[in-house]
Amino acid sequence: MNIQLISQNIEDNQLQQAHALHQSAHVTPWSFNTFCESTQKTYCCWVVTHNGIVHGYAIVQCIADEATLTDITVSSSQRGKGLGKALVQHLISHCENTGVEKLWLEVRASNTPAKALYASLGFEQISTRKDYYATELGWEDAVIMGLSLSQ
Repeated sequence: MNIQLISQNIEDNQLQQAHALHQSAHVTPWSFNTFCESTQKTYCCWVVTHNGIVHGYAIVQCIADEATLTDITVSSSQRGKGLGKALVQHLISHCENTGVEKLWLEVRASNTPAKALYASLGFEQISTRKDYYATELGWEDAVIMGLSLSQ
């Protein structure tokens, strides 16, 4: 698998595949236009590809010395194989190399595997946002986690 930084010169096929993954992972997914906008300006987007197929992506917004992981998804067929960890490690490295001091994220309270992954990489739980994520049956809390990066 290759982790590739994509920017404003994203291949349409990769962007469409990444958005399809996004749609499969969210109850209320972003529109295609919103997804496209999240790969430009203050955002960075990485994709994991193999033989031209996008198996995962991560989107980070960087402003000044802080960054927020706004979205990350790995295809269901590739979960549990280390792709999510590789993506997060890659974006941590990018943030460290660009002067980011704090990396933030929000994760569903019920997403135990993701919370464990983030904790294993040094993220700490900061707080909780009540009823933040829509679910098929109502609302779910978001756990806010942060990682201080060494400079």
